Amino acid sequence: MHGENMTAAVIQMQSADDLAENLRRAETLIRRAASQGATLIVLPECCLFRGAASFRKIFQEVAETLRGPSVRFFQRLSSEIRRTIVLGSIHEKDPSAARVRNTMLVIDERGEILAAYRKRHLFAARLSTQTICEADVFSPGRRGRLWSQYGFRFASAICYDLRFPGDFEAYARQGCDAFVIPSNFTYETGRDHWEILLRARAIEHKCYVLAPNQAGTDSRGLQAYGNSMIIDPWGKILARAKTRGEAVLTAPIDTNIIKSIRSKLS
Repeated sequence: MHGENMTAAVIQMQSADDLAENLRRAETLIRRAASQGATLIVLPECCLFRGAASFRKIFQEVAETLRGPSVRFFQRLSSEIRRTIVLGSIHEKDPSAARVRNTMLVIDERGEILAAYRKRHLFAARLSTQTICEADVFSPGRRGRLWSQYGFRFASAICYDLRFPGDFEAYARQGCDAFVIPSNFTYETGRDHWEILLRARAIEHKCYVLAPNQAGTDSRGLQAYGNSMIIDPWGKILARAKTRGEAVLTAPIDTNIIKSIRSKLS
């Protein structure tokens, strides 16, 4: 299972504003990925809560610390199935802040938190149907986060971070092998930008890209683009989900392929 090659999985979800149901669906899809041989399993952004809610509800009922009940649920699950689970993002309560954090958590096969990354670039857009300003809910993170496991060096980014190439260049200089980019990318922006940006990041730095996305329409009426992907360091799409519906995608990733491609294009 460990070494220079492994099977990675990205999970496309249709998370809603029902925490209990999202937990149930996430567990089902994670177990499916594990049964398909995946060692590393990545969920999308906002995997545990997605949709309309007041900030007060989010802070009081949804957000939790890194020792909260949802985190402990996945710690138990990861140690049971002996797989690493990446929670694409949760609403992390920060007692010292006026808002919450949009936080990716990496939970290793022992159930320990291996890494935490707070989304640095907050989405702000005027779409055709509504205006989105994540800064109304979230506080931005301050730094990038790399983590090593199974012979790979992984770098963390969340959704809108994808549009900031300097972050990925900095990760590449630190020896990154794969970018993990869980997202809730909208349909309106995703149909024109999602694939192009993901493949560009892979090609620019000759890294794998693991990009689970949300799908379907949330309770705000905002449609996500789906099309979750696993991309190799040449920019080839190894696995791709449809625009709608849940999906479990798996593909092998191999450090020898990274080395081969980098030897061709220095």
